[in-house]
Amino acid sequence: MTLKNSTTWPNWFLRRMISWCCQELELPVSKVKGTVFRNSRSSWSGCARYWRGITVCVGSADCFPRKNRGGATINDRDEALVWVTAHELAHLLQHQANSHTRLRGGWGGAESATDWHALPILAKFQAARNTLLAQWLTPPVARLRGPELTLTERRARKAVADLSRWQRRLKLAQTKVRKLRTRVNYYQKKTNL
Repeated sequence: MTLKNSTTWPNWFLRRMISWCCQELELPVSKVKGTVFRNSRSSWSGCARYWRGITVCVGSADCFPRKNRGGATINDRDEALVWVTAHELAHLLQHQANSHTRLRGGWGGAESATDWHALPILAKFQAARNTLLAQWLTPPVARLRGPELTLTERRARKAVADLSRWQRRLKLAQTKVRKLRTRVNYYQKKTNL
């Protein structure tokens, strides 16, 4: 999944949040090809593209608390982020489920239907907020890498690996030749008798 991010949330946080929302919606993460996260002048907005991408925009902290269309109170930017992401992913889910028939409200279903999918996700986030934010905000563990090798050092390692591989092949070939000579000698003795 490609991710474009111009918000203050780190990319790993957004990827984990998207995965959690997809899991709650039972939408495979592989169906979400691209995501864009931006800041907004309004409280929130979003867009789902049916080539399987979403855009999520969240306003500044002074835009909250505020009620959404479903009547749920969105208290801050984190809740707005989860709400809009779940709502836009629900559009993708409905588009996937109804790709052959056009629903009222466009290819992604009616807004009330996507709100119906997103409301339980918002409620679960509000209930487990501290746990989820702690998981999502934990920085990923950096993989330990060795020192960066120069081009000459990489080529030298490759030459050693190639030599080792061809020596193994040579040893195998010598063993095959020895066994075949033994077999040829056996049959030559058998046929000369």
